Amino acid sequence: MPDYFTPRFHVGGIGNFAGRISYVYAGALWTYNFNANWFGEGFFGGLVHNGNLDDVSDHMNGLGCRWAFHSGGSIGYRLNDRWSVMGTFDHLSNAEIFLYNKGINDWGLRIGHSL
Repeated sequence: MPDYFTPRFHVGGIGNFAGRISYVYAGALWTYNFNANWFGEGFFGGLVHNGNLDDVSDHMNGLGCRWAFHSGGSIGYRLNDRWSVMGTFDHLSNAEIFLYNKGINDWGLRIGHSL
C-alpha cells in the first residue's frame, strides 16, 4: 500500500496576540509526494479554542462550542533532507451544515523540520 494512504499524527497551534482566537489542534495528516522536492498534505482532526461562543460583533462570530473540527492542506517544497517550506490553508469549523457555518479560515506559511 502506498505511503500516502497511511496517516501521521499532526499536532500544533495558532496563537493570536491581538485579542482574537487562538487554538491548539491534533489529528491525522496525509502526505503525497509529487516528486523528490514538491509535496502536498491534507489533514483532519479536532481543536479547542479560546474564542467567543456567542456572536458579539460582525468581526467576532460566536463559534457555539469550545471544540471544533480542524481541516486543511498544504503545498510544500523540500529545501533538503530535513527542512521544508509550505503554503498552508487551515479551516476551523463548527460543522454547521444546514445554517451558516461560522468557521475560521487561515492562510499562512510553515517551516517544517524532520527528525
